Amino acid sequence: MYIRYLWVPLVLLCSVSASLQAAEMIAQVVGNRFTWVSANTTSGYLAPSLWDIPFNLPVADKVIPGGPMDTSVSSINLIGAGGSVSVPISIYGAEYRLSSLEGFKPVSGTSSTQIKGNSVTVSGSGVGNLEVDLSSLESPITHYRPVFRSIDKNAWVGAFMAAKLPKGRYQAHINMNMPYDYYRSGVRIRNTLLFTTNIIVDYTPAVLNTIEVEGDGLITPMYHYPNTVSGKTEYVVNAKGYFPNGVLMGLKLPLGDSPFYEMVGKNPNEVIKYDVSCVSGCSGKNQIIVNGQGKLNTTDNRMKIDATSPTTAQAILQVGFNNKQMSELSNDTYRDSFVLIFEAAL
Repeated sequence: MYIRYLWVPLVLLCSVSASLQAAEMIAQVVGNRFTWVSANTTSGYLAPSLWDIPFNLPVADKVIPGGPMDTSVSSINLIGAGGSVSVPISIYGAEYRLSSLEGFKPVSGTSSTQIKGNSVTVSGSGVGNLEVDLSSLESPITHYRPVFRSIDKNAWVGAFMAAKLPKGRYQAHINMNMPYDYYRSGVRIRNTLLFTTNIIVDYTPAVLNTIEVEGDGLITPMYHYPNTVSGKTEYVVNAKGYFPNGVLMGLKLPLGDSPFYEMVGKNPNEVIKYDVSCVSGCSGKNQIIVNGQGKLNTTDNRMKIDATSPTTAQAILQVGFNNKQMSELSNDTYRDSFVLIFEAAL
């Protein structure tokens, strides 16, 4: 196609250059935690960590970088073996690294250009509004990549959870045409870079579906000569869901007015401070309550129950007391309760 400009006769030609390979932006979603593994945040925007390198670009003495032709993308459909999910995403523009930069001047364009050193950021679609003078007749662009607006991580996590997808890799690709104009021998020529971005999410749902507790809570006293008593009982905790990293277990504060975990009879002055420990299935520390004092909480100090498989975990908890003086007790029934909080570990 030939275009004649009003101020000087110029010829606008068109050519196409393909990229060597598709760029990847890889994320990990584990439960409700979203982490970019292969993507950079650039001035509040998102871009592939690796730049694409164009090959066999025509040489030029001036260049006008541009953004993708189509920036109307608002969502992508990530597809994996377990199904698909639609997530929001928005194209911002493109970034370039130029081979050289001698100066620049404003020109008419459909996108906005910013220059910092040899780096150029173009926001919007189509050819930009700055014309760059190069040091010599050379290939104008050494690296380039698309730029996306920062995503709403909570929206992505919520979409995966709502879709109830199983563990797996889910991916989509976005094809883009990124035009730029260049000058050679006074002729303005259009070139288009073809680009594909693969967006990949490695998804691991961490969901705790049920907690089943087996145990009657009855402590049978064992008397010791000459005048002490001990006792213990066990609970078996079975967790089901999907939690490859196990289950976190925390302890709520005592339910009553006392700061201690203690069994109380009819006489409120007669109490039995007790112990709770994990005797099977837990990693690391195993003490939950020691002599009536809690050793866990529900936030930053919890115990981990190891997963026997990605979908099950089991722990055996022992509750009891040792060598309580008989003189401090009556012929009575002593009661208490404690509350454990469970959460799938991420």
